[in-house]
Amino acid sequence: GIRRGDVISEMNRAPVKNVADYQNLLASVQKGSSVLFLVKRGGSTIYIAVKVEWSIALFFFDLRFLFIE
Repeated sequence: GIRRGDVISEMNRAPVKNVADYQNLLASVQKGSSVLFLVKRGGSTIYIAVKVEWSIALFFFDLRFLFIE
């Protein structure tokens, strides 16, 4: 899963360059769907799939500690 300090580069294969990009992409995610993140973790770049099982507002709150590049 996503960890503290992960740097989000893409969400569902769309570039995430700033918080506004992230929020706009997140707004289109529906409960029960999956989100594919491309993240930089340490010296690696990896894809992580996350199934959304809660409201988007809570999802955004839980990811507030992530860095967006």
